[in-house]
Amino acid sequence: MHPYSTDHSQTPTPASSLTNPQDFLEAVLAGQRNFVGADLENADLSDADLSNLDLRQINLCGANLSGTNLNHTDLTEANLDNTNLTNANLTRANLTRCDLRTATLKPQNWYWANLSWTNLTGQNLSHACLERVDFQGANLSEVNLSQADLTHAKLDAAKLHSANLTKATLHAAYLPYAQLTSADCSGAELTWADLTGANCTQSKFQHVNFNMARLRQANLQSANLHKAYLKHCKLNKADLSSANLQKSDLTEADLKDALLVQTDLRGVDLSGHEEIDFSASITGPHPSEQIEVSKQLELDSCGTSVALSADSQLLAYLDWDNQVTVMDTRSGTKKQKIDIQSDPVVSNVFKTDGQQLYQYLYQNELKLWNVVNGELKENLKDHPENLTSVVLNHQAKLMGMTGVGEPYEEYDLGHERRTFKGYSSGICAEAESSDGYLIARSHDSSVGQIELLKRETGEVIEIFKGHCVPVQSLAFSPDSQMLASFSASEFKIWDIAAGAVMFEEKINVMSEHIPTLAFVFNNNSDEHTLLTDHFFSKFYHRDAVASSRQSARDKILARRRERRLGKSQTISVDWNAQGGGSISPAHSVLSGNGQVLARQYGEQPAQLWNLKKTQAIGSLVFKDDANYPLALNFSGDVLAVGNCNGFSIWDLTTLTLKHRFTGHADYLRYLAFSPDGQLIASSSWDNTIKLWNLEEESEIATLHEYTCVTCLTFSSTGSLFASGDRDGIIKFWDLETLSVLLSFRGHDRDVENLIFSADNQFLVSSGDDRKIRLWQITSNNV
Repeated sequence: MHPYSTDHSQTPTPASSLTNPQDFLEAVLAGQRNFVGADLENADLSDADLSNLDLRQINLCGANLSGTNLNHTDLTEANLDNTNLTNANLTRANLTRCDLRTATLKPQNWYWANLSWTNLTGQNLSHACLERVDFQGANLSEVNLSQADLTHAKLDAAKLHSANLTKATLHAAYLPYAQLTSADCSGAELTWADLTGANCTQSKFQHVNFNMARLRQANLQSANLHKAYLKHCKLNKADLSSANLQKSDLTEADLKDALLVQTDLRGVDLSGHEEIDFSASITGPHPSEQIEVSKQLELDSCGTSVALSADSQLLAYLDWDNQVTVMDTRSGTKKQKIDIQSDPVVSNVFKTDGQQLYQYLYQNELKLWNVVNGELKENLKDHPENLTSVVLNHQAKLMGMTGVGEPYEEYDLGHERRTFKGYSSGICAEAESSDGYLIARSHDSSVGQIELLKRETGEVIEIFKGHCVPVQSLAFSPDSQMLASFSASEFKIWDIAAGAVMFEEKINVMSEHIPTLAFVFNNNSDEHTLLTDHFFSKFYHRDAVASSRQSARDKILARRRERRLGKSQTISVDWNAQGGGSISPAHSVLSGNGQVLARQYGEQPAQLWNLKKTQAIGSLVFKDDANYPLALNFSGDVLAVGNCNGFSIWDLTTLTLKHRFTGHADYLRYLAFSPDGQLIASSSWDNTIKLWNLEEESEIATLHEYTCVTCLTFSSTGSLFASGDRDGIIKFWDLETLSVLLSFRGHDRDVENLIFSADNQFLVSSGDDRKIRLWQITSNNV
């Protein structure tokens, strides 16, 4: 069907009979649809409903069509000179080959309108909603389209000479062979846009987001692409001669056969483009860059947590053996390895139908280590708000236990009884089968053994062996045929009749969540103390999936059942499928002086610790600010707590809320205090960095990025700060001018941590590429 649904088969109404607007409107009300060539010059048709009409070649010169509904109306080659189209509804209207240069336009709804080959030279369409409008071949020269929404607009072969497209949205716009000479597109969004063969000579594209855009064979001679974001952009066979690409991002851009004569690429990271010939280009550091970095050390890590000592001599990270490795940064040699011995509290219970098994893993350990000898100095657990254990009851509901320790405590969870003698060590479990015939029990001294007893006599009828560490949790299936056993290192399901394991899986708590590492305050300057904070939980369930064929293990179980029971039937299911899971990591942050720690898990009160005295100093309840980033000032007496669109400031000397800051458009990602505590930097999923003055309780500035900034840190002098983002880019920002001093690729994936050394001579970074890197900084201004 024709997109405008106009019936052209009717006999056109003679133009001579429609000179009176009233006659025209009455004809429309009578159902007439075809008015080809009618003469309605200077007619007042404001607010009229003229939808679905055939108005081709109509004369509407000087007519008032403000607020008129022209939805699906065909106005091909209509005379619209001096016509007032303010707030007219042109949704899916066809204005092909209309001259709109003198028309009064204030677009309200032009969604999917057809303005192909129209002449709009010099018009003001700023802030207009032009989504999916067809401007094919249209003359938009010198048109003001600043901040207009041209998402999915069709602009192929359109003339946009000297057009103003600053901050316009052209996401997925179609612009092959468009003429954009001398156009100003500064700050525009052209993600996924197609500019194949477009003529963009001398155009301005500063700070434009070209992510995934196609610029194949485009003419970009002398174009200004300063700080443009060209990640994954197709620039093959494009003409970039004499173009300014200073500080642009060309990560994974396709530059094959591009013309790069006298292209200014100063300040651009060209790694990954080794096959491209840049000999005719201008390369090297940007003239304004006064900082240089060089990679001094690179380490493979199984996580992103990293710590740097105050004297910059030691660097700690988690290696692939799940141990903390301490490196000497000067020599690059290993100085110590520490087994931090993270053992979670685990729990499991069958659903009443026996087809699902719920499991919960809880890790909560806060420890201080002597780096010289690798020995544990303090195990911090005596906080009044600290849940030392969280387990599942018979209804798969969570039960939290505070301060579990000596003397031991016993809990009846409905499906099992558990005895706690401290954190995860010393947990014993006992479960009774639903048919009342069996009891299963474990002991902390039985090296992972499970005893199966007759309930009435207490006779041991089976001992299940195979766990490497004591079993913490036991659960019978509702039909009493299976027993699930869960320890800190493995999970097993036993076929009780066969007396053997039918399913098993290793548990690696480090693969679920990486502990936070930090060097903390100590009285002896020659003795480094390392903090490890491992605090998170994981809840998930396993589904029983029937096996399509018997495995070797199923056959063994069948033979065992046949020997014991005289029948070979066995349970052929796979419990490997995990579903409905969720991981709840805690947030931990250390003050700059290394003396105060704040940590929060889920909706629990935040714990505050004095690490110098190794004792609890209080707690805070944030209510709506749960599970968001935290930040402490240098002295540890002010805490910032992120929320959905900003953060709150708490005075830790009085444990009171001081102020709430709002302004972000999305959830917060990171918070960082300046060294003097006067400023705070925040980043959000809205792709911005904001700077705030805490004393004046006001926002200082907003810095717009192309992707989410994942971490922030200030230099010790407070003259600059560094940011890392999801693209692996690290930037140094001048705090006075708020300009980028240096931008370089630090990692292949998200940058997760940044740490300046106390003397500002080094920067440590870690990323999701599982790399830890130490960068030496050369500058006079850091």
